[in-house]
Amino acid sequence: MNNVLTFPRKTAANKSSLQAADDEQAVLKHLERYQWHYGRDAYWFFVTKHNRLPDKQEALTLGRLLNHKVKSTDGKYYPRKSRKERQVAAIEANVRLQQERVDEARLTLEASISALNEVSISSSFLARELRMNSNLDMANRVKTAINWWLEFAREWTSDDKEHQRANKRKNSRSIVQN
Repeated sequence: MNNVLTFPRKTAANKSSLQAADDEQAVLKHLERYQWHYGRDAYWFFVTKHNRLPDKQEALTLGRLLNHKVKSTDGKYYPRKSRKERQVAAIEANVRLQQERVDEARLTLEASISALNEVSISSSFLARELRMNSNLDMANRVKTAINWWLEFAREWTSDDKEHQRANKRKNSRSIVQN
């Protein structure tokens, strides 16, 4: 098979074969990129054999067979995602975003714990100093931070107690079973 892809001159008779591609170079470039990513598969052979991109229905069929999207003469990629697939993708994106937020908060918390561990001045002395030399904004931020830390500490210790109870139950079961 000839590896060089050539296109016939545009005439009224064959103009429809290159509808979406304004010039042959664009299709050649697309096909070259496609081949680099996916190799010579059914889509590549279709375009080289017919000297055109597939129409919508052909692209839909080829895309389903190959299990990835392919470009059609209208410039769109097929098969398109179904409503269910789009909903699942949106849910997955939200889960990823939430996980990124949790990871960022975890890093911030770890950095603040490390910074607090490096403070060599007593906390009571530092609190008196800050109270005497700070403005209202700083006082409000400190109150917010203290409330956050108290809530965090309550949750941390309650989880810790639950883990201890669970471990005791687990260990007692393993002793009984042995």
